[in-house]
Amino acid sequence: MISGEGGRAVRVGVAYAALRAWDIAVFRRACRFDAVDTTSMISQGDSATDAAPVAVIRLTPIAGGGTIVPVHSAAPAARHRSVELSERTIRAVARGRGPKSPPTWLFLRRLFNELVLRRLRRINFRRTHNDEAVAAYCAMEGEEFGAINALQAWSSWRTIPRNLAGRLPDRPVTAIDLCSGVGESTAVLAYYCPPGSHVLGLEYNPRFVERARSQTFCDRTGGAANVQFRAQSVLEAFRDASGDRIPDQSVDLVNACGAIGCHFDREELDRLARECARVVREAGLATLDTDPNGAGRDELAEVFGRHGFELVHEARSCMLDRRPQVCLRRVGHP
Repeated sequence: MISGEGGRAVRVGVAYAALRAWDIAVFRRACRFDAVDTTSMISQGDSATDAAPVAVIRLTPIAGGGTIVPVHSAAPAARHRSVELSERTIRAVARGRGPKSPPTWLFLRRLFNELVLRRLRRINFRRTHNDEAVAAYCAMEGEEFGAINALQAWSSWRTIPRNLAGRLPDRPVTAIDLCSGVGESTAVLAYYCPPGSHVLGLEYNPRFVERARSQTFCDRTGGAANVQFRAQSVLEAFRDASGDRIPDQSVDLVNACGAIGCHFDREELDRLARECARVVREAGLATLDTDPNGAGRDELAEVFGRHGFELVHEARSCMLDRRPQVCLRRVGHP
């Protein structure tokens, strides 16, 4: 018999191995799909048919897999053809382009790397005050951030397209990725925004921006996407990669993953909502993350509602996701 610390280590190891085997089996069963051509499954639309009805996502629920939680449906100001995605396509693309490991493994990996950051580097990024969180992220290297953000990347490849399906116009758009990190959520936007779109990532940490710029971003046709980055706070006036102030009512989509809900207080949310209302054109979208211990769905809907946005959808990466991403549409001036 092995006793004491040795026995405890063996029991933990056996439990971990069993958990990983169970997670892989469940994950594969939940996300099973046939080989598909993901490019052909995305509707290209016809820009000449402006009177075409708005497309609606086709759902194929799979037990234990991702789900979409509709809030309510609101007709946009103008009728246009939108990007149409099937649930099968979203899952296939996520498996092909997102992190390959099951979410339980990514969760355990994040816990381990977070422990290393806290104990060895004295870095604690789980702060509700934005200034403290920014300081923690700025102390990290790009590789360290990638290790703790892998689970969020896995989620982004599922929540973002579920919010864009049937809502994003199927024409070249202008999109801004807020708190873009090393570019993982930006890659999702680059892929799902129609070819010819321009995607701008805004990130405070210059090292993260440098790492993001070193990557290659592709659109859904496999061609190079038009992606740029700028190092700045998202609580300042949004500026493009050249430093010029982004014009009023010129953006179709602003997105945030894993930052707004957990690190922004109410006053900062109001500042962000005011700037989003300035740059997003009517019927444009804001897809923003939530957090049960920070800014939730109702708070985001209330704050952004005062600036001319309305809640139209909510997307989760899987059934157990406690941090859904909400989709708000710009409906007019407050």
